[in-house]
Amino acid sequence: MKTVAELAASPIPYGVISGCNAVLMATAYARVMREKVDAVYLEVLNECPLYADRYPPEDGSPPAKIVSPNRLYLSKDDAAVAETIREAQARLRERGVAKPDLPEGHCPALLAENVQMTAEHILIQCAAEWFDVPMTPDEFLDRITDDMDRYHALIDLLLKLYVNSPQFDPKAFPVPVAVGQAKGVAS
Repeated sequence: MKTVAELAASPIPYGVISGCNAVLMATAYARVMREKVDAVYLEVLNECPLYADRYPPEDGSPPAKIVSPNRLYLSKDDAAVAETIREAQARLRERGVAKPDLPEGHCPALLAENVQMTAEHILIQCAAEWFDVPMTPDEFLDRITDDMDRYHALIDLLLKLYVNSPQFDPKAFPVPVAVGQAKGVAS
């Protein structure tokens, strides 16, 4: 198996470059989708609040207000949770965040995060050959995903090796133009 110094001194294989590009793009997409979805859920939860009352605080204090979709399970009002999800999904469709053909109950942010995870898995499998590990890419992926801290550290290492290498092309990742700064648009 190669050391980090040996990896940094060698050219990055095309599969790893492609995997890094896919992870960078998928991560950006997942973050944007998560922000959009959470904003819509927060809007709905502000209109019809739900509380984390399934497991009441032991100190007798009132239950906390739920402000994130990943905390809906903490409400014991299952009917209100279902209605919150239906209303949020309707708004996501109205605003074009969720596609009209997205099956009921599916979350666009979770789908985007799944794409990110898939890109990360492909990157790890491509890196297995570059690292010259004594196992198949699938076995290497299984070994790495046993420890999520190690998994995230490896993804971070691969991305840092790539973006700091001469093979990285920042022009492949254009900086978004702020509204009103595009050519021909009056501010």
